[in-house]
Amino acid sequence: MFANVCTSCGKRELVFSDQIRNLRQTATGFDVRYECTCGASQVWHVERAGASPVSVAA
Repeated sequence: MFANVCTSCGKRELVFSDQIRNLRQTATGFDVRYECTCGASQVWHVERAGASPVSVAA
C-alpha cells in the first residue's frame, strides 16, 4: 500500500495491492502500474537510491 496523487482526477489516495496491474524493474528503480479508483491507469516510478518517487501519466 502507498499513497499517490492521480494525474487524471487529482485525488491523493491510498493505492492497495488489488489496484496494482504490473510491476516492472527499470535501470533506475521500478515502475508500479496501477488503476486509480476513478479508473485512470497510472504509473508510480520509484528510484533505487532512495530518491523521491515521481508520478507520471500512463
